[in-house]
Amino acid sequence: MVMVSINCITYNHEKYIAQAIEGFLLQRTNFEVEILIHDDASTDRTADIIREYVQKYPEKFNVIYQTENQYSKGVFIARLNEERARGKYIAVCEGDDYWTDPYKIQKQVDYMEANPDCTLCFHDAYVETGGKLHTNWHVIPWMPENRKLASSVPRTYDAGELQLLGFVPTMSMLYVNDFHDAPRWLEETPARDASIRLYITSRGYA
Repeated sequence: MVMVSINCITYNHEKYIAQAIEGFLLQRTNFEVEILIHDDASTDRTADIIREYVQKYPEKFNVIYQTENQYSKGVFIARLNEERARGKYIAVCEGDDYWTDPYKIQKQVDYMEANPDCTLCFHDAYVETGGKLHTNWHVIPWMPENRKLASSVPRTYDAGELQLLGFVPTMSMLYVNDFHDAPRWLEETPARDASIRLYITSRGYA
């Protein structure tokens, strides 16, 4: 049984996709993980780099290589991975992000399994520019009223609090795979990440 489906959307991430994939392969878990990658017709070497990894580890990857860019057609591309996800949980990491902790997924799943009312789990992250790591990235810096909601100490959030938090690092999110009866507006909203957080957390807590 697949426990976690990694949802990776990528487009023209030639400089970053290898590091993202290395972060997936770095994971140490006591359960099965599948890596779902959707390349949206990249015009650089992104697809070639993905193919190199698929050649080495064919059993780990399930890849869609688009020949025409779907995002420009208005297709809700993240759903193309979510709809084929076999995991109980979905972990998000786009092609220009990466994970550094080999036990990231294991830690999140351990918490989710021990707390079945939790429907979304996330963590702090860092911004890297020019090869340098910058400040902890868990709250929008120009919204000081939100700072009281952010904490380096683990805590829980209901759906309303999570929206007030303003920003949750996308690559930190792991949530229940519960989209079989998802409302249509999830596909129509321009604010996909915020909408996913609202929908998933409204069914439990974060």
